[in-house]
Amino acid sequence: MRLEGKVALVTGSSKGIGEAVAFRYAQEGAAVVINGTNRSDLKKVEERIRKTTDAVLSIAADVSDGAQVERMVEKAIARFGKLDILVNNAGKMFYGKVEETSEEDWGRAMSVNLKSVFLCSKAVIPHMQNRKKGRIINMSSTAGKTARTITGVSYAVTKAGIMYLTKRMAQDLGPHGITVNCIAPGPVDTAMARTFPEDLLAAYTSTIPLGRMGVPEDVAKVAFFLASDDADYVTGEVIDVNGGSYID
Repeated sequence: MRLEGKVALVTGSSKGIGEAVAFRYAQEGAAVVINGTNRSDLKKVEERIRKTTDAVLSIAADVSDGAQVERMVEKAIARFGKLDILVNNAGKMFYGKVEETSEEDWGRAMSVNLKSVFLCSKAVIPHMQNRKKGRIINMSSTAGKTARTITGVSYAVTKAGIMYLTKRMAQDLGPHGITVNCIAPGPVDTAMARTFPEDLLAAYTSTIPLGRMGVPEDVAKVAFFLASDDADYVTGEVIDVNGGSYID
């Protein structure tokens, strides 16, 4: 119960890593606001969390839309009175080299994966500044660190952008008592990862020093650390969670 009394908003938490983070936070005593665009999936996650706590609110919203983000944050604060933790996890996989990527897909990647981090952070920052404390945790990827990736170029670019945005926000928000950190997972066994061709994913997994793909709970453990008091003096960091698949 090390997050007891805290309120966390986790975007893209209707499945995968986001669901695991939200569930871990609930187990540790936090009130949790879960978000996604699929109401059916959100309902399933909400029901799972309610077996642990009644302090859960699900909000269907497209986090690439500023108006919807503002309403989501307003609803969260109206329900729980505050927001201590924001986890910018929402994202979508995009494939293809530059010459294979349409202008529409490029724009969608930027909106869903990168613009959403900007919008959600912008919406919660004034509230956190007023309270002189807060935690913002952004979900990036090792794809944003290396050209040796099986993801699409637009996806990789958005994840690199998240890393820079993390560092800039950490610099700007530190004087207000707000820490901003980033997690960069490697291959994690989620529905998103399973959209890769099976043989390609197997070949990539075979190169991981720890011998397996990650699971969402591996990432949730680090997200819990960054939200906990143990990370009071940690800000501007990008933490790799990849089993050694990328070692700089």
